[in-house]
Order: sequence, then structure tokens, then C-alpha cells
Amino acid sequence: MKKGIKVKVCGLTREEDVCAALTQGADAFGFIAYKASPRVVTLEQAQALASLVPLAQRIVVDVEPELATIRAFQAAGFQNFQIHASLKACEAYLAEWASVIGRDNLWIAPRLPSGTPLPKMLGHYTTTVVLDTYSTKRAGGTGEVGDWEGFRKFQAAHTNLQFILAGGLTAENIKTALTESTACFVDVNSGVESVPGLKDPAKLAAFFEALK
Repeated sequence: MKKGIKVKVCGLTREEDVCAALTQGADAFGFIAYKASPRVVTLEQAQALASLVPLAQRIVVDVEPELATIRAFQAAGFQNFQIHASLKACEAYLAEWASVIGRDNLWIAPRLPSGTPLPKMLGHYTTTVVLDTYSTKRAGGTGEVGDWEGFRKFQAAHTNLQFILAGGLTAENIKTALTESTACFVDVNSGVESVPGLKDPAKLAAFFEALK
């Protein structure tokens, strides 16, 4: 793998896909709790799948969750959460989410329209920001390529934060994405699937091969 590049494989729904991601050397594994997602898993399913990977590498992914949901996953053995949220929701709930999850365990994925500056408040409540492709209709997981140059500028301007690049990444475009974004951590999902929720072993292997 390209030196220094970390990979999160998100939207995992099957044991064989978790094992494949483990074999390829993934650094983080995303289990989606958002009910509107085609890749949603129940708490029980997420717990069973996550038991295959180290605690620190398990990531619960949700959209503006209630505290009761967060606490239920914590009780089931999860400590890291990736929360997708509008800027309005960030202003209203980010401090609360951080107080329950902890600053180092909270990954925030703010919905940022192109040209919108990164809210200064984020750095007070998290150390990790996931930049996914903006959509007016979907909270994340669009499968569409994002603003790689914009990512590069955000990362350069906020060196106190860890940035993760998401959105439409595939084996075919990952090299260009890394060059233009200078990302050190990427999040792949639909780009390594045969259909939503089912990872394709060949596509997954090709993605990691492209990083070598």
C-alpha cells in the first residue's frame, strides 16, 4: 500500500466482506446504523460483524443520531462514531455528541456545500473530519466524486484535524484522487461493491492494489 495512506471500508453488511477487508489491510471498518441507507445493519448485526475486527477499528456510521442510539451502540462494544450532519445540526448537537462519545472518538461528516468554509467550532469537539460529496437530497454515501482540490485546501488550512476523503472513490480514480487531494486517509464504499451493501472481492482487491 502507498506509504502513509489509511483506508476505511464502509457499508459492511456481511461477514465475508469484513474478512475480505481485513485481508486487504483496511484500517477502519464502517457499520451503518442509518435506517434510510441501503447498507443499514441492526445493532445486533453490527455487533456480530464488528467482533471480527479490533475495537479501535470499529466505526458506527449514522446521520444525526439520538443519544439513546449512541449509548446503545456503546453498550454493545462500540466507541467510535462517524456522524453525518447538516451545519445547523452541528451547531445544535455537536457539543452534546462529543460529550457522550468523546472528542477523539467522534468523526464528524458535515454537509458542506461547495465554497462553504469549515466551521471553526468543529475543532473544539472532534479531531477527525470526513469530507463526503455534498448533496441537497442525501446525507452521505452518494457514490459521486467530490471536490478534491477543496479537500486539499481544507487539510492544509486545518493541520490540527485529521481529514478523511470520501465520495465515489474507485480503483480507477484513487491515484488521481490522492494526487489532487493529498489525502492520507480515504473512505471507500460503493466503489468496491457489486450492488449496494455487497462488496465485490475483485473490486476491493483492485482498490488496495492501486494503492501499492
